[in-house]
Amino acid sequence: MLKERYELLELIGRGGFAETYRAVDHLVNRYVAIKVSTTSLQHEAHVLRTLEHVPYIAHIYDYFADNGKEYLVMRLIKGTSLARRTKAGENPVTVEEIIRGLPTLLTALDQIHRRGIIHRDISPGNLMLTPGGAIYLLDFEAVKLVEHAVIIQLISIFAVLGAADVHRVV
Repeated sequence: MLKERYELLELIGRGGFAETYRAVDHLVNRYVAIKVSTTSLQHEAHVLRTLEHVPYIAHIYDYFADNGKEYLVMRLIKGTSLARRTKAGENPVTVEEIIRGLPTLLTALDQIHRRGIIHRDISPGNLMLTPGGAIYLLDFEAVKLVEHAVIIQLISIFAVLGAADVHRVV
């Protein structure tokens, strides 16, 4: 039990620096996602707090440190990552599902860009397809805060270079 309220139930994701668990918050009786790391999650927590009104991202509920680990408690998004859906032998994602979910992802990206935030890790593992067809943007560890004018310049550069070169510029 963490903070006398959070109970970790099962591992649902693993990245380079953190693990994410499905958990229950006994104080308010709801399921949550808890990201656990031995490296700092403070920057990600700060960014997520500024995005509390942005749709199609996992909103933050709590952040704390305990026994050399940091914890980020977020809304649990029900669905499957695009990475998992693209693995061989599983239910493959269809073009129709992507087309149906793309407006939700673009809404999230538009809102975070308007706030001067660049995600920098948009990959199948960080995109969650929900049963309702929405695509949620997850994992804000690698975000970069920039001025709005810089974002406009980067969009212009991306248009010239093409999407394959985005990670070299940002």
